[in-house]
Amino acid sequence: TARTRLLVEFDARAADDVRARKLHPTQKIATSPDGRIRLSVQLPPDLLGEARRWVLGYGDAARVIEPLELAADVARTLAAAARRYT
Repeated sequence: TARTRLLVEFDARAADDVRARKLHPTQKIATSPDGRIRLSVQLPPDLLGEARRWVLGYGDAARVIEPLELAADVARTLAAAARRYT
């Protein structure tokens, strides 16, 4: 089965919450000295929509690094949301 690597960086303020959740059995977490974490999982493509919604729930505390298409989609969504407040 094809898998897509999801790599998301979270600010320190979201780190404890992300660590407390088991998103997927392939989940790996790396911690930076400043408290940021990077979560990596190998997901089937049909779960990327669910992952998108999950990442968006963290707002500006999360940044999708891979896949690039998802990163661009999340950026567009957050920019559109920000425009609603200007």
